[in-house]
Amino acid sequence: MKLVTTHGQKISLGERIGHAEDLAQTIGKATLERLLEKAVQEFNSDPEVDFGAILVSRAEGVTIRKWHGDKRTRWEEIAGYDFTSSHVGFHRVEKRFSVNVGTERVANALVLRALLDGLMRKVWGRSLG
Repeated sequence: MKLVTTHGQKISLGERIGHAEDLAQTIGKATLERLLEKAVQEFNSDPEVDFGAILVSRAEGVTIRKWHGDKRTRWEEIAGYDFTSSHVGFHRVEKRFSVNVGTERVANALVLRALLDGLMRKVWGRSLG
């Protein structure tokens, strides 16, 4: 597991720490609620919430920062999304290919997913699960 501070410092927890996976889950649970509250407040008051390579905007939808230019997907164009250990992907309505970004470029992916789950329930008008 790698932790990245708000100042960009990286801390790796590996096999040198006993039960690193349990520690990672405990840290994740302890911080998710607080960070999600902050993200929701930012979403409601700021033009964009910055998750590194992914920006979330109330008015514009989701923007993925790519090396060759940004790719914006409006809320109503999002058909689905997935989070894996290697990437975050957005599937677009009537588009063959998804827009993907490597998870190493996404800050607080768990918070992003929780925020999107809440937002997309409203957009799609159905339960996620």
